[in-house]
Parts: sequence; structure tokens; C-alpha cells
Amino acid sequence: MLSSDMGPKAGISLTEVLVVLAILSLTLAVFATSRPGPSDGLKLQARTSDLVAQASQTRNAAVQTGRQQTLDLEGPFCADSDKALIFFANGTAQEATICLAATDQEIGLYLDPVTGQLALMEGP
Repeated sequence: MLSSDMGPKAGISLTEVLVVLAILSLTLAVFATSRPGPSDGLKLQARTSDLVAQASQTRNAAVQTGRQQTLDLEGPFCADSDKALIFFANGTAQEATICLAATDQEIGLYLDPVTGQLALMEGP
């Protein structure tokens, strides 16, 4: 014969599920917002790549239009860095040295006056 006294039912209540989901959501929110963004070094490398691409586009525009083009640069710069690049209609450029700075790093760029190409500076 079956007894009518079966004791507490096994399982999870809806309240317990909601409490666990709330705790998981809060934990995820804390870790997602505390994750650091890109380092200054990565930002500087990305800025350098963008600058090289902009210089190439500006040089091409000078050749295509037959008119001198100037690319005004945005920092952060090291001291004594050129802040504009000048490209001539024949594909040459005014020689320039650029030094971009971050908190713990500097990147030097050189604008070759003969080729009009902007490239990383070699050095120690």
C-alpha cells in the first residue's frame, strides 16, 4: 500500500532559479566593466598604421590632382616633431620626421622626400 506522506518534493523553485540568474548577471557585469581597454602601446601602433595610410592617400591625391597637398597631423607627439606632411604633385614630399608618443612608448616615422613614402624609422 502507498503512503500519503511522501515528504518534501525534489526540484528547484522558480525563486531559486531567479536568485542564481541575478547573481550570475551581477558577476558578469562586474567583470565585463572592469576589463581594461587597449593598452597605450596598441593604440599607438594603430595610430601609426592609420597615419601611414593617410600619408599614402594624401600623396596619391597630390599626384592625381596635380596640386600640392598637406596632411595636418594630430598628436600626441614627442618634442620637436613635425606636425604636418607636405606632398608635391610629382609624388615627392617635404622631408619630415614625426615622433608619436604614448605613456611608455615612442614611434618614429620618416617622410622620404624623394619617394614621398612615410615609413618607420630604423634605430636603437
